[in-house]
Amino acid sequence: SSYALMGGALYGIEDAHPYPVPYRKSEDIGNGIIFTFPSGSDAEIKIYDILGRLLKEFSYIDATADVPGLFTGWTDIKLPSGVYIYRIKSGENEKRGKLVIIQ
Repeated sequence: SSYALMGGALYGIEDAHPYPVPYRKSEDIGNGIIFTFPSGSDAEIKIYDILGRLLKEFSYIDATADVPGLFTGWTDIKLPSGVYIYRIKSGENEKRGKLVIIQ
């Protein structure tokens, strides 16, 4: 017999990420940008421009999520094409990365 792990839970903030990157408005089917998190964690998401100015802020509460570990609330993406910085904070843990938007 053969067994394979087809999927697995996220275990730490280092595994959190946005999807899709790059985000293309022309390919959006209504989901916007989705963020994944370690299941069971609450998180804060902040989006900054390249100069460090805060543009968007979201709170994710795992207990009230439709799908635990998945934030699907950013569907009204009105930022121009460009490179942005995301910051995900959960408890004392934090992750930063780049997010590309193509309008």
